Amino acid sequence: MSTIDARCPKCKSVFRLKDASLAGKKIKCRKCQAPFVVQPITSGGGGARRKTNSSVDPYGREISFSKTGELPVSGRKIKKIQRVSETEEPEADEPDEFGQPAAPKRRLKPRGKKGKAKSADKGKRKKKKAQTTKLQKIIAVAGGVVLLSLIILGAVFGPSMAKRIAESGKLVAPKQYLVYEPADGEVMIEYPEGWDISHGGGHSNKLFFLRINHAGLEVFIVEFDPQKEAMNVAMTGGQSRFNNPDKAPSYAVHQRRLKEIQESNTDFEESPPKEMLTGFGIAQYSKFTDPGLIFGSTTGYRMTLYDPDGGKYNAYFRCSPKQFDTAKPIFEHMMGTIAPANADDA
Repeated sequence: MSTIDARCPKCKSVFRLKDASLAGKKIKCRKCQAPFVVQPITSGGGGARRKTNSSVDPYGREISFSKTGELPVSGRKIKKIQRVSETEEPEADEPDEFGQPAAPKRRLKPRGKKGKAKSADKGKRKKKKAQTTKLQKIIAVAGGVVLLSLIILGAVFGPSMAKRIAESGKLVAPKQYLVYEPADGEVMIEYPEGWDISHGGGHSNKLFFLRINHAGLEVFIVEFDPQKEAMNVAMTGGQSRFNNPDKAPSYAVHQRRLKEIQESNTDFEESPPKEMLTGFGIAQYSKFTDPGLIFGSTTGYRMTLYDPDGGKYNAYFRCSPKQFDTAKPIFEHMMGTIAPANADDA
């Protein structure tokens, strides 16, 4: 069976037909699917090709007018036809005009990605908003539970706590003083009856201390640390710079200790020292005020007990500013009774 070559007038594709009897018949182009009448052409590309007249449309585009009576088709329309034909899917196993299965069409990428992306973003935003709303609800519920608990605790314990605080600010002059002189202690002192008192250290290289508490008041006496004192003396420029020939030895120690305190606590204020005769010789004491950041403001007396040949102690008598007027005579009585413990047994 003889073959012939044909050219599509639309897409200009050339292909070979196995049946020469198709010449002059109308078929579809394999590439663009546009129908056309088969016009055999020679191998050189001439001969059977139809002559056409060219013209230019009002927009300057070149178009062709075939003498076969077909309507003119511009290049732009051909491209449009190609795009339309590429989107059309052939029916399954439907043969073309040459008796062969239709060639599979090029699969185009689906459009609408932008819309899908927007939908995905919208879904994410909805999910995030739902999670945020859920978290806010949890926080609100937790906050409500905490607030309710505070209200209940305030209602139950508030009155009694307020009463204790009010009572703690009220001091009554003690009716009797007791002597505290433990057998294993280093310091003896008189203290009001009913106040809590304890001591510790004084052996196994531990520093002796004595503590007295009552209704928010505190008395604390602690032995000098020799190693720490030597280091502090060096850091403050030596003990001699605080010496005063008209004062007792305790004066220089008291003033040097004040400098140490104020270097670490700039808000600490203290009045000039006064002297008091104790069992450890002439001691120095000053009224101080410490604003405090954690436990609130405190005031009272800071005392230095310094016997060059005996005991050396720092003593603090402190309370709240509201309690000081009542605590002042109590503190001064206690300070005057401080002496070495078991002095008669030595």
